[in-house]
Amino acid sequence: MTVLSTATEYRQPAQCADQPAPPPLTLAEEHVLLLCQVTARAREVLTVATGGRWPVAELASLVGYIRAEVMRQVSDEECLLFPASANPAAAGLARGHARLRAGAELLE
Repeated sequence: MTVLSTATEYRQPAQCADQPAPPPLTLAEEHVLLLCQVTARAREVLTVATGGRWPVAELASLVGYIRAEVMRQVSDEECLLFPASANPAAAGLARGHARLRAGAELLE
């Protein structure tokens, strides 16, 4: 028979205990952060390519970030902001997101 003990208590590390939670980012702030990260990775691709080497690792980093973060944000926005909506703004957003997906596939 397995016996589980509930006596173990996990505490936050001392350096984290009194840290206030940062305020959540606004949608615009999230977009700025994503754009900054994509731009930094794209610069790395261009720097390596300009130096005469094919940017294998840099392209992988850029595509990985786009897939993991940008496309997740796209999916979240479509589902949470405009769920099953016929709103013209939703249609424009969906077209923009389709272009993003196509661009990511092209990079892959």
